[in-house]
Amino acid sequence: AVCLGLLGLVLYTGLAEDLLANYSIVFITEKFEFNCRIFQSATEDTWNMSRKYCREKGGDLVMIKSKKKQVSTVLNEMRLNGWIGLSDESEEGKWTWVDTTKVNTTFWGKGQPDNPVEVDEDCAVFHFKDNDPLSTWHDHECSSKHLAICEKSCVCV
Repeated sequence: AVCLGLLGLVLYTGLAEDLLANYSIVFITEKFEFNCRIFQSATEDTWNMSRKYCREKGGDLVMIKSKKKQVSTVLNEMRLNGWIGLSDESEEGKWTWVDTTKVNTTFWGKGQPDNPVEVDEDCAVFHFKDNDPLSTWHDHECSSKHLAICEKSCVCV
């Protein structure tokens, strides 16, 4: 509540334009389950550089380990698109989160992951879908460039 109040104050006082022009966009979840804030980088980069960006900001690429988080207001209503903390770079076909846990629940888009013969797609991207929020993950080459979707523990409760 305190975090949302401060965000409202920033928006009301007109500071939002200055903040958004110079910094990444920040979204704060209202869900107790997540107890974190989700933010997105302002520029596109590779998966590794995007992860580095998130870590430099005190977080990491977002991990979506539940249906509730997959369909959350932050990820879908804010229409986010970008890298998530999921890859099979260590072992082909074994998708793991950045915290090294194995994937139990997945939300791959139709035909994903597809990993064409001539392309090695080892990193996951969240592509917002208005009509189907449960199938938004796509595998891409880790060297392709996308925005980063980061999450960071929130000190506000």
